Amino acid sequence: MKYVLDFYNHLDQLVIDQYLADNNITKIKQLESFGKVYLVESENEIIMNELIESLSADADHPVTLLSSTVDLVDSYIEATIDIEDEKNWWKVATINKINFDQPTHTHKIRGMNSTVYIIDSGITTEHPEFANANIELLHTFNGNFTDNNGHGTGLSSLIVGSTCGIANPCLKVVKLFDNTQPTYQSDMLIALDAVLNDFISGGKKS
Repeated sequence: MKYVLDFYNHLDQLVIDQYLADNNITKIKQLESFGKVYLVESENEIIMNELIESLSADADHPVTLLSSTVDLVDSYIEATIDIEDEKNWWKVATINKINFDQPTHTHKIRGMNSTVYIIDSGITTEHPEFANANIELLHTFNGNFTDNNGHGTGLSSLIVGSTCGIANPCLKVVKLFDNTQPTYQSDMLIALDAVLNDFISGGKKS
C-alpha cells in the first residue's frame, strides 16, 4: 500500500533514511516543496510514531472534481463579441461596460506577461478557442493530457479562449483528474509540487 508520510522538519535525513530501511519502506518520491513529505510504499501497515507528524494511506483518500462534464459551444476566432447572441453577451458583461445598442463589442484582453496554472482534468488543445493561446502542458498524473471530462477545457477557455477568455497569459496545464481512473492524495501533492518547482525555477520566490 502507498502512504504519504510527513516527517518532522527538524529530523536529520539520515534518521529518516534509517527509519525507512528498518521498516522495509520503499521511498517512491520526496515532495521537496513541502518539506520532508514522502510518497512511500509498504507491505505492512505504517503506524504513527515520534518521527512522523502525519500519515495518510493513499488509497483511502481519493480526490474528485466538484462538478460534472462541461460541454463547450462552438466559438469564433475573433475577439469581437456578438451582443445579440444570447450565448455570448454574458462572456464580457461582468468585466466590461457594454453598449447594448451596438451589434458587437470589442474588448482588450490583458495579461500577456502573467502565468496561470490550471489544475484540472486536462485540456483539448485542438479546440478552436485555443488557436492563438499560449499553452504549456506542464504535468499529468497519468501520462496524458486528454480531457475526458471537459471541465479543464471549459475553464481553460474562460481564461485564454479566443472569444470567452478574460486574459492572455501563459496557461500552464496540470492534469490531475480523469474519468477513467481515481485520483489520490499523493497525485494531488505531486501535482502541487510540480507547480511550485516550476514557479520557483521561473525566478519567483517560494
